[in-house]
Amino acid sequence: MSEEIATHHHIERGSEYALLGIGRIQSAHWVEPNAYPNPGPVDMREVAVYRCVDDGTLWVRPRGEFEDGRFEAIAAKGASATARRASSPAPSGAQVEDRQREDTN
Repeated sequence: MSEEIATHHHIERGSEYALLGIGRIQSAHWVEPNAYPNPGPVDMREVAVYRCVDDGTLWVRPRGEFEDGRFEAIAAKGASATARRASSPAPSGAQVEDRQREDTN
């Protein structure tokens, strides 16, 4: 398998993933029981399809969960966040704020 470039970072786990695309789930009988107040079928809901860059595991999750803040996009600077962190000293609080500003510009 070729080396994939991470596009997203999981906030809690610290792991990195390559978003492969957005798709739809097709399921005739799968029901989302916790969709309060109206549990219902999940057929044709959008999902994010992504791969762990460390072990190649393929993952699928509802698009809303992928975009709700659990993951953050990695700026496209030619290297994953892990590679950037490994090549630079640990940032101070001010440096972290500067990097966040750079990533949003």
